[in-house]
Amino acid sequence: MSKRNRYLFVSIVGALLALTLYAVQAQRRPAAPVMGECLAMGRPATLYPDYRDVVIPANIAPLNFVIQEPGSEYFVRIHSEQDRSIEIASRSGEIVIPSGRWRRLLAANRGRSLQVDVFVKTADAGDAKKNGPASWCQFDSFTFDIAAEEIDGYLAYRRIHPAHSAWRQMGIYQRDLSTYEETLVLGNRYSGGGCLNCHTFCNQRTDPMLISTRSSTYGSAVLLVDQGRVEKLGTKFGYTSWHPSGKAVAYSINNVTLFFHSADREVRDVLDLDSLLAYYRLDTKQAKTVAPLSRKDRLETYPTWSPDGRYLYFCSAPLTWDRRDAIPGDYNEVRYDLMRVEYDLSQDRWGSLEPVLLAQDTGRSMLLPRISPDGRWLVFCMCDYGCFPVY
Repeated sequence: MSKRNRYLFVSIVGALLALTLYAVQAQRRPAAPVMGECLAMGRPATLYPDYRDVVIPANIAPLNFVIQEPGSEYFVRIHSEQDRSIEIASRSGEIVIPSGRWRRLLAANRGRSLQVDVFVKTADAGDAKKNGPASWCQFDSFTFDIAAEEIDGYLAYRRIHPAHSAWRQMGIYQRDLSTYEETLVLGNRYSGGGCLNCHTFCNQRTDPMLISTRSSTYGSAVLLVDQGRVEKLGTKFGYTSWHPSGKAVAYSINNVTLFFHSADREVRDVLDLDSLLAYYRLDTKQAKTVAPLSRKDRLETYPTWSPDGRYLYFCSAPLTWDRRDAIPGDYNEVRYDLMRVEYDLSQDRWGSLEPVLLAQDTGRSMLLPRISPDGRWLVFCMCDYGCFPVY
C-alpha cells in the first residue's frame, strides 16, 4: 500500500470511529425536557453547594454543583438576556458547566443576571402528578447576579492531609479563581519534610509576604519575601498580621497542644496552654513585646490590624492553670474575649486595652477576627469554648 493510500485509509478509519463515538454518546445523552410538559414541583431543588441567588464576580470560574434529588436524568439550562443559553444534561446529578461558554455568558451579561432552570426525570413523577404520564419534574428557577467587578486573581491556602498529629506532605498553594487551576507556591520537601504554615500577605498582595517554617533539619524560621528576595528572620511567628504600612507585623507565640476526647463525634481537640502577642519592626529589625499584649494572667492570640493601622484587634482569655505541660480539667470553660488596643506607628507607642465584645456577655468564645478593607465590618468565629473553632 502506498504512503498516500495508507494516509487515506487511516483518515477514513478515524472518521468512522469518530462518528461511532458520537452516535454512542448521543444515545447516552439524556433528552432535553419539553417546556410546559413538566410537573412543577413548587420548590427549589436541593443543590450542593447551594449557589442559589448569590452575587458572583464577572470572572469567576464555573460554579459547578450537584443536584441532590432522586432521579434517572438531570437537565440544567442557564440563560440570560444576552448570548445563547448553556444546556447541561447529566445522568448522575453532577452539573459541570463548560468553562469557555460560561466565560462568554458572564462577559456578555456583566451587571445583569443569569437564570438557572433545573429539571429532574423520575420514574414515579407520573404517579406523583396522578393525572398524566409526565416524567420530567421542574424545580423553581434561581438566579446568579453578575457583579460589574472582578474577583482577585488568586486564593492562597495551606493544604495538608486531615490527620491527627502526623503528616508527610504539605504546602502553600494558590488557586486561580477564574479557572480553578492550582499551583504550588512552596512545598515542605524543600525544608526536609517540615511544617509550613501561617503565610501572610501585606494588604492582600504577595509582595511583601511572610511564610513560617518548622523543620528538624533547618529549625524554625520566618521567611520574608520582598521584591523578589527571600530573607530569613531570626524569630518565630505564629498567627501573623501585617500593619497596613508594611513596616511592622504583629504575631502570636503559642504553646498549642492537640489532645483527644475519650468519646465524641469529633475526638480531636486543641488547647493553647500558653500564648502572648509580640510585634516585629521591619525598619529596625527588632522583635518586641509590650504589657497590654503579653499579660501573665491572659492568653492572647489571633491578631489583626484595622485597615487604617490605628488599632490591633485580637482575642484574649484568662489563664487559670499553672502547668504548661498538661491539659487542665476546666479546658472547656476557656472562652476568649474580642479586644483591641491603639497603636501609633510613628512613635512606636501603644495605648490601653479596649473590650470589643466580651465572652461573659455572649457565653461563647470569639476567635479569628477580620476587618473589611473599608473598615466598616468585622467578622469573627464564635464557638462554645477554646481557641480552635475547627474542632
